[in-house]
Amino acid sequence: MSPYEKARTNSRQFKSLTSLSIEKFDILLPTFESKWESFIEKYNLDGTPRLRKYVPKNEKQLPSVGDKLFFLFFYKKTHSLQEVMAFQFDLDVSMVNKRIHILTPILNKSLKKYISKANIEDVDFQIDEEYIIDGTERPIQRDTYEQETFYSGKKKAHTLKNALIVSTLGLIMWLGETHVGKVHDKSMVELLRFTTPITILADLGFKG
Repeated sequence: MSPYEKARTNSRQFKSLTSLSIEKFDILLPTFESKWESFIEKYNLDGTPRLRKYVPKNEKQLPSVGDKLFFLFFYKKTHSLQEVMAFQFDLDVSMVNKRIHILTPILNKSLKKYISKANIEDVDFQIDEEYIIDGTERPIQRDTYEQETFYSGKKKAHTLKNALIVSTLGLIMWLGETHVGKVHDKSMVELLRFTTPITILADLGFKG
């Protein structure tokens, strides 16, 4: 049983090792697999153009695309030494380094559609998918002259706040402009208009 297969038997451990639940990992996996297949059809593992069909030299080392994605998330979450990664995943140290450098750009491309945008018109929403709209507040030092302006009744503190829209993967799709603490959550998003049919989930603060 590979480390990936073993981790999948314990959902709590899986999230601790990757920062993703199994469900969210599985949502990302098909996109990552498509990007991987596109890469490996055209290039060798050293980045040079491919002249022959790809055949793994060792089918026991990161055999599935899921193993590869888990390997990369494990590395990024734990910040393990490459020697530790080699031991954990039964790889040569040189192969660990090569895998990290190959897989990281592929992951970045897979996550591209989830990178947050400032303009709602630029967000690549997926038709009929669910998204979560919420607000985030961060405390600031109390202003001497404008205490009421920055005071958040919800947090009972002086804050700045932003509205954001998050995908089911937990990635920020849209980040709104910054507001002072006293601004109501609904006021931050009431002018938003969506051209793609999606489902927005929100708490009562955005409905009242």
